[in-house]
Amino acid sequence: MNSLALSGSVTMSVTQAGQTVTVQASQAALSDSVVLYTTEISGDLNGVTVTYTPASPPSSLPSSLQLTSPVMHALIATAGAARISNVRTTIS
Repeated sequence: MNSLALSGSVTMSVTQAGQTVTVQASQAALSDSVVLYTTEISGDLNGVTVTYTPASPPSSLPSSLQLTSPVMHALIATAGAARISNVRTTIS
């Protein structure tokens, strides 16, 4: 994929040993050979809620896809460049 843009309230959380680290940003943009790995992704695709997993992958995807309200589990993303705006980190 050439690029990935996330906007709105981008929130990433990791909990380990009873502590949660949460990183919030107003937007994130990845570009230059973006690869996205996730164990599950769900969201709204043209008004229909969809969920994709390794056991239930999409049959095909268009070259340009807009998934609103996405939720991803065990996310790893790689890219040649990243731009993240208005970052706030909290530990609880």
